[in-house]
Amino acid sequence: MYTLANMAPYIVSFLHEYVDANISPGFAISLSTGAVAAFGITLPLSGIFWSKVGIMRFVFVACLLNSASVFFSAFTIRVNAILFFFTYSILAGIAVGCGYGLVLQVALSWFPKKHGLVVGICTVGFGGGVTLLLPIQTILINPNNTSPNATTDMFEDVNMLNRIPPCLQITGALITGLEVVGCCFFRQRPSADSEMDEEETAVSDNSNYPTPSEELAVVPGITLQQALRTANFYLFWAIMFLSYFPVNILTAYIKTVAQTPIPDDRFLMVVSITGAVFNIIGRFFWGYIADKVSFKIPMILVNAVYAAALISLPRILWLPGAGRVCYAIWVPLLFLCLAGNFVLLTFGITRSMGPKHVASIYGAIFLASVPASLLGAGIFSQIDVRNCFNEIFLANGIIALSVSIFAIFLRDDQIPHWPRWLPCNLDRTKSPLFSPSTTPTEVTIDG
Repeated sequence: MYTLANMAPYIVSFLHEYVDANISPGFAISLSTGAVAAFGITLPLSGIFWSKVGIMRFVFVACLLNSASVFFSAFTIRVNAILFFFTYSILAGIAVGCGYGLVLQVALSWFPKKHGLVVGICTVGFGGGVTLLLPIQTILINPNNTSPNATTDMFEDVNMLNRIPPCLQITGALITGLEVVGCCFFRQRPSADSEMDEEETAVSDNSNYPTPSEELAVVPGITLQQALRTANFYLFWAIMFLSYFPVNILTAYIKTVAQTPIPDDRFLMVVSITGAVFNIIGRFFWGYIADKVSFKIPMILVNAVYAAALISLPRILWLPGAGRVCYAIWVPLLFLCLAGNFVLLTFGITRSMGPKHVASIYGAIFLASVPASLLGAGIFSQIDVRNCFNEIFLANGIIALSVSIFAIFLRDDQIPHWPRWLPCNLDRTKSPLFSPSTTPTEVTIDG
């Protein structure tokens, strides 16, 4: 999914040249939206239906669908834009949605005392594959560093465009190989070991993390039905909804926005790889921070920096003599913030609700990405993206700042003592967000 940021200019150019002359750069946001929407719909369903077929089989089917989506796309890209949209976007989103939540749930069961680190590692796998695939795709498609047309932002070199379908086939083969390795090592934890660790975790939590309210019970996890009666669930849902507007922009246009001021495809590829590396490093880093500091304060700060970087990105590209350097700094910073936001969000859901039913609860919250993606696609379909980059990134910066504001009201009982004045840490009898009528017994879990 994340390779779309690099592949979008090539794919759009191919479709425009060979399939439909009406295809514009705006089609990239449709590809991103379709994948996110399919992912968001299937993620909660996987948490509900895996018990009927078993986790191992369910994840194996997800891997098959993911490989098939790339292999099929190598053929559908020559035939029809809508058919390609289904195979490259929708089918890939379904595949990842079927497997991701279950893999996270199994991984958390193996390491009940290191949730932050586990979330960081799992999200590295979710978004880190681009580090391997991105340079391979760029070298295969554009070895001569051909630049796009400065007017249309489209690649027009026929030899370069003809390399795109074979590149998709090679990408599919690489993905299949990685999935085979993953399936060979993927194992559920025996239930006896899991129950023993849950008891140890409960004892550890009672002794090390006293909660401000005596109503809180230390249990391994609450159900989706119980989660729906907590204020945190709806705050996380709102944060997820807002967070996916910037994600779609970065996925579709982080490279396109720089093609006119920096007409050097190889340089843009190197910067994209650097951003992907920071995406990986950031997931480990923020997982470690979450284990040490919890999720609320880092989430507030990360999104404030994220907002500033988004707003300024299209403007720093045109700085005389400094555009390249600034772009090389801004892109890694953006992906570091992106990694932090989603690691902390996932960790916050796990810590607030418990790991036992994380697949279904996280899936229900992730459904917020569907209306966000569809709304974003509807807006971008009505505007000429190439002439509105300043306004687009400004709007998404404001959205990221709004996430910081929402995060202030999250309940985080394991927050450090010095910022306890924040609303979420007030006694629930004094806070309208946590009245007895809206808040069931919640869960406090050691990261």
